[in-house]
Amino acid sequence: MTDVEGRTTVDRGRLDTFKVVERNFATLRANAHLWARMLSDQGEAMFGKHLVEEHKRLAVPILGKRRRNERPIPLIRHADLFLGSEGPTYHDFLLAHSTTPREAFAESGRSEAQEFLFGNLGREPIEQLEFELANAQVIWGGRRRVRAENRAAASAAVVVWFSQAVAAQRRISWDSEIRRKWPVEQAALRSEAKLHPNVIGVHKIPAKGRARALQQQIEWEINQIIGRTEKDTWNEFIGKISRDERILAALHGSIVDLPAADIHELIESKEYLVIIAHWIGTLKRTGTQVFDENIARWLRLGWKSIKSSKILYGQFPKTTWLRLIASAGKYCLTPAVRAGALPRCRIEGFSKPFTVTYEWVTMNTLDHPTACSWEGEVLALRGPMLCFPADKLLYWKQKASIIVRLKGFWARAK
Repeated sequence: MTDVEGRTTVDRGRLDTFKVVERNFATLRANAHLWARMLSDQGEAMFGKHLVEEHKRLAVPILGKRRRNERPIPLIRHADLFLGSEGPTYHDFLLAHSTTPREAFAESGRSEAQEFLFGNLGREPIEQLEFELANAQVIWGGRRRVRAENRAAASAAVVVWFSQAVAAQRRISWDSEIRRKWPVEQAALRSEAKLHPNVIGVHKIPAKGRARALQQQIEWEINQIIGRTEKDTWNEFIGKISRDERILAALHGSIVDLPAADIHELIESKEYLVIIAHWIGTLKRTGTQVFDENIARWLRLGWKSIKSSKILYGQFPKTTWLRLIASAGKYCLTPAVRAGALPRCRIEGFSKPFTVTYEWVTMNTLDHPTACSWEGEVLALRGPMLCFPADKLLYWKQKASIIVRLKGFWARAK
C-alpha cells in the first residue's frame, strides 16, 4: 500500500502515519472553507435571496456536521451526486469523515494548510477563486460575451462540482485514518508491554499481522456514527473508495492511498491516473512542477484513459496535452528474459526532466485564459486555479439544475 507521494504504511513511525491523516483532515477543511465561500457568493443566484444569509446551513450536508459534537450527517449518492441525508432513507450509506463550518473557517487561517496547498508564491487563492467563479463561462466556456443566465449557470456548475471534490476528500480522509488507526494503536500497546508486564484493559495483544480486521474496525465506526438500532434502515454501508473519487481528491491536495501492491498491479488497475491527478493539481495550485521520467511514463501509458476520463482530460486544452505527451517519449515493454518473469516497462525518447510553470488567468489575460509555450527549457502554462473539467461544463450545469430544484444539497428520501 503506497500513497501518491510515495510513502508506505509499512515500517513507518508514528509521526509519518499521523502526518498523512492530519494533512488530509487539514486539506479537507481548507477546501471546505473555499467551497463555503463559493456558496456564499452564489447562494442568492442559485437558491433565492431568502437563503443568502444561510450559506453555512446550505454547506452542512456536504461538510457532514452542524456542530462538532453532533452525530455526522449521512453522505449518500443521489442523481450521481454526493449529497447529505436527513435520516435513514434506504440509500447506500457512504462512510466519510465529517467537518463543520467553524472547523473549516478556522483551518483557512492556518498558514500550514495554505502552504502545502498553494505554496509560498504570495498568491491569494480566495481572490482568484472569486475571479474565476465570476468569469466561469468565459474561462471554461470559451465565450467573452455571454448572457447573464449563462454566466450564472456556469458559476453554479463550478459550485456544485467543487462540492463533490469536498465530499470525495471526506471519503479519502476517512479511508486514510481507518487504514492507520488500528496499526498505530497496536504499536502503542506493544511499546507499553515492553515497559510493563500487563497493559491495562488488554488481556492479550494480538499477534503481529493478526490485529482486529479492517472490517471489524469499520463495523465499530458504523456503530459509533449511527448507533446499532438504525442499521437496518440503510441499504448498504460503502467503505470502498472508487478510482474517480481518489482522482478527484488527489487533484485537490489529498494524500491518497493506492491499493496497488507493486508496479505491475499499478499498471493493470490504472491507479497511476491518481498520480497524474496529484501532479496536475499541485501544478495548478503552486505554480510549478517537474516533468520527470516518472510522470512521463504515466502520461504516455495512460493517454487513452486520460482522453476518456470525465475528470482529467478537461484539465488542459488539447494543445497542452499534446505538448506534454510529445515530451513524454514512447512507452515500451521489454519481453521477460526468463520464463515466468514479468516484462519490464521503460520510456524511449525522454531526454531529461524539465520545469513546468503555471500562471493563473487574470483579467489582463481573460481574452486568452489558457496558454502553453516554451520559454527556453521551461514549459510555461496559463489557466485557471480551479481544477474544473472544461469539457464537462454542460454536464455540471445539468447537475447544478438538480441541486437548484432540490433547493440545496439534501437528498430526497426513497
